[in-house]
Amino acid sequence: MNTKSKDKTEKAQMLYDLIQQRKVIEKAESDLKAFFKDQITDGVLVAGDIVITLEARTRTGFDRKALEIKLGIEIKDFETTTEYTQMNVVKKAA
Repeated sequence: MNTKSKDKTEKAQMLYDLIQQRKVIEKAESDLKAFFKDQITDGVLVAGDIVITLEARTRTGFDRKALEIKLGIEIKDFETTTEYTQMNVVKKAA
């Protein structure tokens, strides 16, 4: 195996390993957030020098069908599409 190919293989393995670690970390984060969500009273929990808070927030969106009915036009002509490339990294089956 030449050096460039070995380097590429090592980097691919590193990328794969980082993604797997991130998945484990995100799962642990989700589990801990669920745990603390049940523990928080009055929106705040203090544990040592860590302060965990819950804050109600809202996100605004548009009701496409209601807009089309109200405006009497299709709004599809005003929609935009963003093109992007997604890289998937998986381990080859043995």
